[in-house]
Amino acid sequence: RSYYGQPAAPGSGALRMLRVLGTLLLALAALLVTAGALLWWWTGSDTSLATSLARAAQYLPAGQTLESREVSGSLRSGGRIGWLRWSSPTLTVEASEIRLGWQLAPLLKRRLELGEVHAAQVQITPRPRPDAEPEPPPTPPAELVLALQVGVPFRVDQFQWAGSPAVEARSLVGDYRFDGREHRLTIAGVELAQGRYSAHATLGARVPLALHATVDGTVNTAAPR
Repeated sequence: RSYYGQPAAPGSGALRMLRVLGTLLLALAALLVTAGALLWWWTGSDTSLATSLARAAQYLPAGQTLESREVSGSLRSGGRIGWLRWSSPTLTVEASEIRLGWQLAPLLKRRLELGEVHAAQVQITPRPRPDAEPEPPPTPPAELVLALQVGVPFRVDQFQWAGSPAVEARSLVGDYRFDGREHRLTIAGVELAQGRYSAHATLGARVPLALHATVDGTVNTAAPR
């Protein structure tokens, strides 16, 4: 007498494959949730700002350096930078006692929004080129487009341009914005020499790089006797 095995139910192989895929998807989802939780925890840690500055310094173009000291705070809520210096072959920017606000959520919409950036002192120093190196002819950029929309309100107690002639300003308060189409700089107030000034400027991000600027101010002078 012959016996035959019971035939497999139709589609059982497909059902088994769906179960395997479902298990893999659940495992992947759990892994992503865990990674996201770890990333959120790290961005809130008091060392994440210092770590990010150190990493950023490693990815600067050739000839540029970024140094920082006494850094505390997080990427999620901002922090303090005791001293920061960025250098290129032609320029050095040095700042001290920086308080940095931060909003992480707008990054999900490709916007970089900072709280007020407050620096006690900022000094910009032009670096002379070697005598043997000729000065390249100035060439306007084709475009000035940034990868993200940007919003940075700022305040600088003392600003110094260490070039020739030297310039020193105090109580610089302003706001910088980039909306994808143009750069906007607003100087709400700055004390320079014997006067106080305000200014507003817009610069197109693409050719013809249209620039519009206005400056208003008052100058204090001694009354003639």
